[in-house]
Amino acid sequence: MGFLSGVLEAVKDENEVTTYDTDPTKNINTVITTLNNNIGSGRAGLAASVDAVKGWLEGYEIEHNGKLASITGPIYGLKTNLETEITKFKKKDLKDPQIMMSDEEYGKAFNTKNVERVIEHCLLQTKTCIKDIFEDSNSGFQALIPDAE
Repeated sequence: MGFLSGVLEAVKDENEVTTYDTDPTKNINTVITTLNNNIGSGRAGLAASVDAVKGWLEGYEIEHNGKLASITGPIYGLKTNLETEITKFKKKDLKDPQIMMSDEEYGKAFNTKNVERVIEHCLLQTKTCIKDIFEDSNSGFQALIPDAE
């Protein structure tokens, strides 16, 4: 228990810990105190200490995963939207995807105006998604910015 207490004491001020360690009833200092109080108390103390550490790690993981999802969720949605747009573009311009096209036929199917329109639409969606992630105060991205709080 002393070793575990020392390890937690050494990492408690790390940025990764302070960012996610927001619950005052289960924060890392409470866990360290529980560990220190149970040193020398045998199996019962060890079990209580392990439970305290386990509870803290689970809370850390939940907080971390929530912030990560607030970043990856919109990006995944953007990816899905872009795939849908590309599929629509292909279906619209290709009459029969089973037939191999010559370079000339391919050039006619994918004319510059169509390609520019699809790229413009995709870039607009990308910019909107990224802007939303940056500006959302609940976004996990805000936790990555040193002076965000």
